[in-house]
Amino acid sequence: MPQKFSQSQAGFTVIELMLSMAFVGVLVITIAIIATNIITIYQKGITVKTVSEVGREMIREITDSINAGPSVDSRSLCNAFVVDGKQEECLEDNANKFVYQETRDADGVQLNGIFCTGSFSYIWVTPDGEGAGAEITLQYSGGTEQWIDFLKVRDPNYRVCSAAMATGSGGKSTYESRLNPGGTTTIDITKLMISGATNYIPTPENGFLLSKSEMPLKMYDLRVYPIAQDKVTLRTFMSGSFVIATRTGASITVSDNYCKTDQYYDWEEHKVKGGISLGSDFNYCAINKFSFAGRTAGGRNES
Repeated sequence: MPQKFSQSQAGFTVIELMLSMAFVGVLVITIAIIATNIITIYQKGITVKTVSEVGREMIREITDSINAGPSVDSRSLCNAFVVDGKQEECLEDNANKFVYQETRDADGVQLNGIFCTGSFSYIWVTPDGEGAGAEITLQYSGGTEQWIDFLKVRDPNYRVCSAAMATGSGGKSTYESRLNPGGTTTIDITKLMISGATNYIPTPENGFLLSKSEMPLKMYDLRVYPIAQDKVTLRTFMSGSFVIATRTGASITVSDNYCKTDQYYDWEEHKVKGGISLGSDFNYCAINKFSFAGRTAGGRNES
């Protein structure tokens, strides 16, 4: 007698298949979001780390430069290199313009500046200075440096700072800064002050530390506080602070030290405008403020 076999068909129903696909889809999306967040956090961490490392190197550089420099004998500098009638102003200022000069716009944002430690001098133009055309050109015996970013030059005679001051009678300074907040300032250090002898110096380093970092950075603000001097030893105490940040298209708020987004939706043109998004340039944006202090070795070099 022939036997009959019943055939049972096993498989997924349409609903089960849809549920499985939905679960896999949610899982893939979740993994993608987690991976994106990890990459974002990692990149932001690298950016912040780079700014911090370069900032610490800059502190060591400036501090060592101050410590290696001679003392700023303010009375001797003012009497020897400032025209009559301006010497008292120089003395009351403790000869600070022989050490530090800067320009700022109407909102107090720094555009450019110079800082002379007595061993090395530094010249910089901030991003806002570049936008305002407040460029600085350095002329020295070996050539010319234009489009200055952050420049380091050997300068044991404070020649950068003295050359950035207006010249009066006898080649002496009127103790007024020539740094231009709205145009190019030419600082000529090919000759020493007063004597006019050729000022031989090694080739300056432009973009020092900042452009040579893993992620090129920019000096946004560097200020030096009024110097203090021991009248007996003539050792000079210098201190200040600086702000460095990335060069991305991110909006940098120097006053509050943070990166921000300025995006908004233009309803007339139906598109996003301005600023950066949290998922793009913002991850490559970092800003930090650092402080430094140092004391000169004592003694003074003649210009």
